[in-house]
Order: sequence, then structure tokens, then C-alpha cells
Amino acid sequence: MPETYDRTVIDGRIFSFAAGIERFREGMKQYFPREGRSIGKYIRTLRAVNRVSGLYYAEKAIPAPAAALAGSLLRAPFLRWAKRSRCRTQAGRERQARSRQPMLGHMLELARRDLIDSK
Repeated sequence: MPETYDRTVIDGRIFSFAAGIERFREGMKQYFPREGRSIGKYIRTLRAVNRVSGLYYAEKAIPAPAAALAGSLLRAPFLRWAKRSRCRTQAGRERQARSRQPMLGHMLELARRDLIDSK
């Protein structure tokens, strides 16, 4: 994978996303030097969501009768994260909106790629 695997433009400013967790972290810290804690929390959240996403997708790979029985249990851990994120956004609890925009762009791009890859 190239060192920079993606870019997003927000308000005319280009944000490059570096490949690898630590390079990504350091790149975001260069853009937003006072947001180290928020960036760390964002990365921990991505890792937590990634851990439970396998069960969510497993439902689609198992036979329909088994999915009908166990599907809600398989989806539940991932959907807790999805609901939590949606509620926080709707409640308007975003404090540092400017630093979170590129990270939101990053999350949306990852979600888009997952959807494409799962087809």
C-alpha cells in the first residue's frame, strides 16, 4: 500500500491519510497538534468497531435458517456502536468539529470500501 492511501478535501484544505495506524495518528497530529487525545480516542474506537464487525458480517455468510436464529445476536455488538455514533451526532456533542471532519471523512471512506468489498 502506498504511504498515502487516500485524501479528502474539506473547505479547500487537503487532508492526506497515511497507511498504517501510527503514521495515520502522526499525520492527524500534524494537522491538529492540540487534539492528540481525541485522535487517540478515535483510533481506539475504530479498533473496537473493527473487532465486532466480523460478527455483523458473519450473519451474511451463514445459512439463512441459522441467520434467522442467531442474526440479532451477531449484529448486536456492532449495532451498539452504530447507534451510539448516530445518537452522539444527533445530539450535537461534537466539540472540535474542525478536527473531526477529516476523521469523519476517513470513517465514511472505510465504510464505503467495506460495502463495495462485501458485494
